Amino acid sequence: MKKLFIGLLLSLSCACTLAAVGCSDKNSGDGKCTVDFVQAEGWDFISETKDGTRVEAGTSISFSVDVSVFYTGSPVVWVNNKPILPNAEGVYTVEVNKNVKIKVEGVRKDVSNMVGSGAFDDAFVVTKPIDLLYIAEQVNKGNYAYVTGSYILANDIDCDGEELKVIGDYSTENSYFAGCFSCVTDSETGASTPATISNFVINSNNLNNVGLFGTVMVMPAVTSSGLFYGINLDNFTVNASITTPKDEANRSIFCGGLIGYGVGAKTYLCNVTNGDINLYADESYFSFVGGMFGYQQGLYDTTYQFFPSEVAYAKVDVDVNVIQGVALYAGGISGYLATNSPYSSSYIDNSYSTGNVTGAIRSGGIAGGIGQYTSVSNCYATGIVVAKASQTVSELSEESFEYSFANAGGIVGHAENDTIVNNCFFAGTSYASAKAGKAYASAKPIVGGGYEENYTNAVSQKYVEWENYPANEGETVDVNKMTEITSKLGWNEINWIISDGSYPEINTEPSENSIISNITRHFVVKNKNGEWKGIKCNKVEILTMQYHNSSEDSYAAIGEAFIAEGGLP
Repeated sequence: MKKLFIGLLLSLSCACTLAAVGCSDKNSGDGKCTVDFVQAEGWDFISETKDGTRVEAGTSISFSVDVSVFYTGSPVVWVNNKPILPNAEGVYTVEVNKNVKIKVEGVRKDVSNMVGSGAFDDAFVVTKPIDLLYIAEQVNKGNYAYVTGSYILANDIDCDGEELKVIGDYSTENSYFAGCFSCVTDSETGASTPATISNFVINSNNLNNVGLFGTVMVMPAVTSSGLFYGINLDNFTVNASITTPKDEANRSIFCGGLIGYGVGAKTYLCNVTNGDINLYADESYFSFVGGMFGYQQGLYDTTYQFFPSEVAYAKVDVDVNVIQGVALYAGGISGYLATNSPYSSSYIDNSYSTGNVTGAIRSGGIAGGIGQYTSVSNCYATGIVVAKASQTVSELSEESFEYSFANAGGIVGHAENDTIVNNCFFAGTSYASAKAGKAYASAKPIVGGGYEENYTNAVSQKYVEWENYPANEGETVDVNKMTEITSKLGWNEINWIISDGSYPEINTEPSENSIISNITRHFVVKNKNGEWKGIKCNKVEILTMQYHNSSEDSYAAIGEAFIAEGGLP
């Protein structure tokens, strides 16, 4: 993945020459003069000459001044209490004939001045890097207006390599995000203008939930709660570790580029690209990591409200690296998909990942693992997927022996009962290794491995792989046959831009039904030969439901429609 080197500070530099006569420091007898750069918060001097360096009298030194994106103002550079001006290239030059002290004035900490109240019809308008720090500060304090607020990312924000704080760090029980974060959308035409937050670093130690948004949890009373629309991240690094956590009983990390731990969170037309996620996990507690989501969970609450968690129309290009410790699941898009109810699923559709995923026990090009009643459909991955199991059966308890198996899947690393992976293709390479030996390592193009029937309960079914490619041993994906391959998978040009010679791109052009999602339930049973065969439920073999994601009411309608269609077998 191509990366650009990002400097830590925004260059606002200048140049000129200041001559001084004679070196005032004769005490050392070496005839040299001292160069003193007066450092302060908010800017840095960029120079080959280091602070405190002694140089020969008459030496010319050059430097520039870089001001943090979290600061504002026009820097004025002073040399021994005299202001100097820059040259056209922004480089300052000083001829040193006596001790010099160089300092900067005119720079001050920027202030967030977001307009809006945070109401759904009067959203906070996010325009600059300091706004992101301010949102994190308020959400992490549990400030309800910001926790539940609606936000519009009005323009691209370049953080110039600076460090951002996790929004929703769950440092208190109220420190999570339950609002809506969206790009600018025309209310009449539906046309959107996606915006990008780029060139940033997140360094997290001792937080369980890590990402630009660490913890996202829907609130039924909040309009569009947990919705992310048209928000892109680009050129970033996330480093997550845990050494002295707040709760010693919980040393797990849930880490993603956009969302660490999401309950009922939904992302549409969100891209996460040119990213690196480096996980330094605990040796004794499982962690979960993904390019976009660390842990993605659907929610069904006791008031009969349904909050599926969905990733749709996502482009993810993130290298997910488990550097140390134990990660149970790692995925190109999501580490793990889960739900607390069959009526409120968690799923990924019409999305793709091109990054590499390495180091977890169960690694997948799209998802590291999918829990009961979750699914992945109409997706593809092209990266390298590597799974590694570092313990043998004898080193684990009887209840934990399964973790001696390493599963690497081009689409899903490990699939649990009552799950489905359908209409996907994999054009990368998967590898698996296990300390216990080759028999404990499984690397496959679609699903690396999973539970057999009745593992979860007496009526649970084995996971289903349906209409994927490659489907047979020896088959490979030929990029020059994309039209043929995607036609077999049932893909269409409403969702994809398809042409031979390149991998499909997501079609972002608006249409009359610009945001429609599909949930597919395929009912299967074993025949007398032990083969899985489709069966009909309420006169249909495959249930496909379409719905608009414009309001919470539509999500409630999902469950009602699903129950009306016959529910689960």
